[in-house]
Amino acid sequence: MITRQGIKKFVKAMGLLAAVIVWSSNSHALTTYEVERKTGLGLMLGDPSGLSLKHWTGPTSAFDAGLSYSFGDYFTFFGDYLHHFPRLWSDWTGGGLNTDWVAYVGIGGVIFFDSSEGGRNRPFFRKQGDTNDSAIGVRVPFGTEFLPAAMPHFGAFLEIVPGIALVPSTHAFLQGVIGARYYF
Repeated sequence: MITRQGIKKFVKAMGLLAAVIVWSSNSHALTTYEVERKTGLGLMLGDPSGLSLKHWTGPTSAFDAGLSYSFGDYFTFFGDYLHHFPRLWSDWTGGGLNTDWVAYVGIGGVIFFDSSEGGRNRPFFRKQGDTNDSAIGVRVPFGTEFLPAAMPHFGAFLEIVPGIALVPSTHAFLQGVIGARYYF
């Protein structure tokens, strides 16, 4: 059972994680993805499926946002801060994996909008006897993006996102998508 104290601990832990990520940025030479890619727009498929926007703000930081539909009959709007680890895969494999793969982790928020007729009794939106058709939550995306140097306007990504809906009721969720973006 999830309690208020548990939620407070989770939110504090996510805040601490975000602070550590922001302050642990390491300096390195600029790579192709940092120089030529600034803003990307694309599609994501999975749960949820929809539009994806990503804007790089520095060598290892970016913001992303999405507007999507879930097969559970709800729309979502989300926004995340992402911190990238450009050499993670290469370092773990002793240089065996191409450095065009860039790992990332982030923290963000999500808003769910119920789109079902008559409102199913799904835990995101309802407390006992409530008639809410929207919910707010926190999400923590873990992903990797393929940013090939030979194709500076292309990026493909895979992302797993655990999270917790906080209002009007508290429930954990898990999302996963694959997608691609065109950078301009």
